[in-house]
Amino acid sequence: MKLLASGLNIQTEFLLLLRKLKGVTFRILIKRSILFLLI
Repeated sequence: MKLLASGLNIQTEFLLLLRKLKGVTFRILIKRSILFLLI
C-alpha cells in the first residue's frame, strides 16, 4: 500500500513538473514572438 501511494505521489509530481515546463516554454515563446514583432 505504501509503495502504491509513493508511486502515485511520484506520478503527480511528474505531471506537475511537466505542467511547469510547459508554462515556462510557453512564456519563452510568447516573449520571443513579442520581441520579434518589436524588431
